[in-house]
Amino acid sequence: MLSGFVIAHAYGARVREKGSFWPFVKDRLIRLHPMIILGSALGLVVLLAEIHTGRTERPPYPLLTYLFGFIPLPAPWAEHPFLVDPPNWSIFWELIANLIFAQIAVHLTSRRIYAIIAISSLPVLYACFTVPGLFAVGAETHVLLYGFPRVTLSFFMGVVLLRFYREGKLPWLRMKWSGIILLIASFTLLPPKSPAAAYFDPLAIFLLYPAIILSTARWQPKMLWPAQLSGALSYPIYILHEPVLKLISAVLIMTHLSMGDPGPIQGAARVIGVLIISWICMKLYDEPLRRWLKKRFGSHPNMPIAHDTSGMSLHQAPHIDHEIRQ
Repeated sequence: MLSGFVIAHAYGARVREKGSFWPFVKDRLIRLHPMIILGSALGLVVLLAEIHTGRTERPPYPLLTYLFGFIPLPAPWAEHPFLVDPPNWSIFWELIANLIFAQIAVHLTSRRIYAIIAISSLPVLYACFTVPGLFAVGAETHVLLYGFPRVTLSFFMGVVLLRFYREGKLPWLRMKWSGIILLIASFTLLPPKSPAAAYFDPLAIFLLYPAIILSTARWQPKMLWPAQLSGALSYPIYILHEPVLKLISAVLIMTHLSMGDPGPIQGAARVIGVLIISWICMKLYDEPLRRWLKKRFGSHPNMPIAHDTSGMSLHQAPHIDHEIRQ
């Protein structure tokens, strides 16, 4: 949902221009793919180690499965379609949503967006009551069955929210820090795969998350650096967290510092480890590589590298439009 809001803000006018589709695709691949490759490389190391120790079975068509992890494409024959680095499941659908948006942006009237949302909501609501909840959609076969309607629903709700924001609709929504508290509470109050998710998840999708995005978009925080840092780290953390956590666990077990499930202190230490490793990978690998790729292949080669600025307010200086395109 936030992605739809940000992409529509950054690229909405540009993708309506003739001949803009392939430059848009190129820029999105430059933005996303360096970290996809790194996350898949780390994930493959972990996966091969688990296969070697007998913790995981070798997938059918192993070389093809490993290759698909780097593209990323689903390998439906494997235990998990995105076995190499499971977070790639949502990145795959994210790219699909981006491409669809770029192709049809010129024809996107509000009525058509509402139609996309209404049609997509039907299988998503069905998943909420049968899986139950959307937490399990990222697991095994549900990724392929419900991934497409889930991403189209959320992405185009984000596009609608941007229009609401620009038109000044629902001006009374002013959450500020309470929006952050509600966001954290929304995915910590329920235990995983709780039966209550069948009712809670639709409320979060259709009411809570749109309200949080629309209200906090109007909020200019006094201290920008927490928003800038969290926005910059959000993607590296997401794409790297699963293989990095497994690598940290393996090191702790081999050094006899940990056995079994971690307690609160070890859990906090692992989270801090993921944050530090993600920041190092961003600074020493992702940013330099994207800078070089942007200079060689980008549609705006002289534009400086910036981060997805989902943590920033749209009330900032005019250069926000310039930076957010990255």
